[in-house]
Amino acid sequence: MGRSPNGILFDMARDIIQLRKENPSLRRKDLLQLMLDTKMSTEEMSSMSYEKMTAGNDKESQANGQNGAKNGTNGVKHGVKSDIVLTEDEIKANSVLFYEAGYETTSTALGFMAHILVNYPDIQERVREEVRQLHENEGKLDFNCVNKLEYLECVLNETMRIYPPVITFVSRECLQDYKYKDITIPKGAGVQIATHYLHHDPDYWPEPEVFDPERFSADRKHEIHPNSWQPFGSGPRNCIGLRFALFEAKLALAKLLLNYRLIPGPKTEMGALTTDIKIITLTPKNGVYVKAVKL
Repeated sequence: MGRSPNGILFDMARDIIQLRKENPSLRRKDLLQLMLDTKMSTEEMSSMSYEKMTAGNDKESQANGQNGAKNGTNGVKHGVKSDIVLTEDEIKANSVLFYEAGYETTSTALGFMAHILVNYPDIQERVREEVRQLHENEGKLDFNCVNKLEYLECVLNETMRIYPPVITFVSRECLQDYKYKDITIPKGAGVQIATHYLHHDPDYWPEPEVFDPERFSADRKHEIHPNSWQPFGSGPRNCIGLRFALFEAKLALAKLLLNYRLIPGPKTEMGALTTDIKIITLTPKNGVYVKAVKL
């Protein structure tokens, strides 16, 4: 029997952790080092704001950081005896989860995005023009550049609303008995959000089956209920790979659309895509087939 991919990643994480502990010169500015250096008092943790603990895109993170500074929630508390330190097993688990959360869902989202762009060629051309202008102005496409692609982000967000890559990911434990209408959710019960149904609920999304990227535009996104869009979950326990996944997707799409036009092929599904559920993910049942024509 061969070793599982997870087992290989865990062993790699263990070896890197050991090397960094033994040799300070191997320190890096990355997530692993942040976890190794983490030491937070319980008082600091309890006083940290909801927004500060929630992963978002880079614009949101900067805003939340500024709000935290204004509210005094990002300062270190002194004189507290009890500290929270991540164990080595927790660091390894989060390191592996980071890659799983940032790659599998991204590849699925890119497949859905390709389907959308082929079915809406006018939207594809508008995204391409935005990418072309950015590349012309900046001379490159990198982390800082792709975060300026506002319409591309709108299209990606609306694609993940129509086709959320993960549909049974968002779950929470009820901390106390909670009465809602004629039912009571008991303390300790697991509560799972039906992401796909939430994203297609007409109470939150007018004409939910219509693909409309403008829902997420700067002029209209304030109309969106903050918890009605959850491809990455919501709140302090949302997806650890959120920013990494969004960056990957935007960079891949920008570079692809700068050089290629996506058009239908013999196997391309036009209209609604046939999907399938695999444990926790929503995936294209028959794959996504498109033709890439070099510009």
